[in-house]
Amino acid sequence: MRVSKVTKEKRILTVQGWIIDGVQEDFMRKQMRNEWGISTRQAKRYIADAYKSWKTDAEIDMETRRQAKIAELQQLKRSLKKDYKGTPAGIRAIMAVEKQIIRLEPYSVKRVDVTSGGEKIEPMSPRTVIIQEYNG
Repeated sequence: MRVSKVTKEKRILTVQGWIIDGVQEDFMRKQMRNEWGISTRQAKRYIADAYKSWKTDAEIDMETRRQAKIAELQQLKRSLKKDYKGTPAGIRAIMAVEKQIIRLEPYSVKRVDVTSGGEKIEPMSPRTVIIQEYNG
């Protein structure tokens, strides 16, 4: 029996919720058979589609995700209550958000090679510098 596209998407979202909750696949398939009256094969297909859906979501451009996070943090900073903003705790909260924004903003670290007399080294993001320091 065919279902509408909307119904299928709702079912896949339900399956994703079960996966997040840590429900075992056997129980998921049994629940799908009981609730939706589908075959085991179709239940397996729903589970596979749920995982595939996450994969496409994960492939969203990293720059877009970074920009969205910066916007979210700026909104968080703006939404701080007025009577809280002037307090030391409020200032600490704003500074913590600012620190996260700075980490996400794309700025370059100008590096100079001291062993060669000050020749310029290619610009790197702070994340690259941290990774290089970690890798040695």
